[in-house]
Amino acid sequence: MSNLIDLLLGAGDKVLDRPTGEYELKRLSALCGEPFIISLRALTMREFNELPLGDDFRVHVVLKSVTAPDFRDSRLLAKYTPEGRKTPLTPIELLNKMLLPGEITTLAAKIEDLSGFGKNAIEEIKKN
Repeated sequence: MSNLIDLLLGAGDKVLDRPTGEYELKRLSALCGEPFIISLRALTMREFNELPLGDDFRVHVVLKSVTAPDFRDSRLLAKYTPEGRKTPLTPIELLNKMLLPGEITTLAAKIEDLSGFGKNAIEEIKKN
């Protein structure tokens, strides 16, 4: 087996790159009349540890990972703020209103896979 340090050194900065992925939300694609593609990136351990626990955990995972579209865009937040409300929606409120629970759960699962939580991320080596 090769020296593992040499393998890491030979890989260069690629080992520091975070995995990314693009996923189409079919329901929003149908509503918008063109593909609605969300771009995601893996979370770092620090980002994962900073996420608040609780009912909206998966929504926070999605918001932290999404690189496009920008769900923090002030125009988007203002557009979907209910009439009469004095402050715009927060990005978490927007995602909770805009996405269905299954969409949030599925996106969070994709992010978990990108972030190394998937069952195929690590494989045990069987010794005879």
